[in-house]
Amino acid sequence: MLERWIADSAVSAGSPEDRLNTPPSSDALRCEQLKGELAEFDRGRRYERRLKLLRQVVTLWPVVAGLILGCLAPELWKLVAPLGPWGMWTVFPFAIIAARPEWHVSGQIAQALPLAAMYAQFPIEGLLVRRILRHHVTLPEVARETFFFHFLGATELCLASGSLIPFFLR
Repeated sequence: MLERWIADSAVSAGSPEDRLNTPPSSDALRCEQLKGELAEFDRGRRYERRLKLLRQVVTLWPVVAGLILGCLAPELWKLVAPLGPWGMWTVFPFAIIAARPEWHVSGQIAQALPLAAMYAQFPIEGLLVRRILRHHVTLPEVARETFFFHFLGATELCLASGSLIPFFLR
């Protein structure tokens, strides 16, 4: 390689016309080749970064769905309200829990807490679903975990309200 570089530099040491007519040296070709490889590498890195960003955005779908359901929570409340307490306990257990007198809050907080729980429930569940999905589980397993979350809230309401006492006293 060194002998070739010396030979190329000896040719380029000639007259200006010789330097214009001679093909580029192997160093210049190698430099151009490295520039091309570097440009290709940069394109690949940019593509990988965009792909990584897209994957992160795609994993946000549960949070977005939770935010949409959170915005539609009052309408959903109106749809579920005719089903009675069991319907409300199933869909909005945390808003009902927030309205319980055992919290010993009064005034504006007592009015605002159930409303805040109603709006915040679905976005929080969206974050929970996103966290569960990071463990590469299937969608039915995520639905089971979310249902269990609601089941725990409804169970707490049953226990706190005393509605199961007649069932156990038989």
